[in-house]
Amino acid sequence: FGFLSNASDYAPAVVATFKPDMVVAIVEEEDSNIQKLSPAEVPSYVLEAGATMKGAPWKEFAPIWLAWKESAARLVRDGKVVASQSIAMTDLDTASTLSMKHGDAKASLLASLLKGEELTLKVNV
Repeated sequence: FGFLSNASDYAPAVVATFKPDMVVAIVEEEDSNIQKLSPAEVPSYVLEAGATMKGAPWKEFAPIWLAWKESAARLVRDGKVVASQSIAMTDLDTASTLSMKHGDAKASLLASLLKGEELTLKVNV
């Protein structure tokens, strides 16, 4: 549903017509407003990864620039992290490699959610 972010005025109508059991948004920007997208009675989740940093072009930038030993992917509901995966980083990571690691971790979190598995906070994936 990437196109919905470009037409946010239409997104609620599309979601309401579809009548989903849940809504999951994959967030690349800090200003995500999933509440506008999903009806109140539908569980809404946000998948996010990395960290924001003023002036940074990507969420992978902060963990690399600040020489973190790990980054994380998170599944968020109502502003609270309900599941996460810690992602080990090396000195060789670039924005591209970290973005791939973030994508894999977000896919794993989404799979756990869709399978109904117990959601947990995991470290060093």
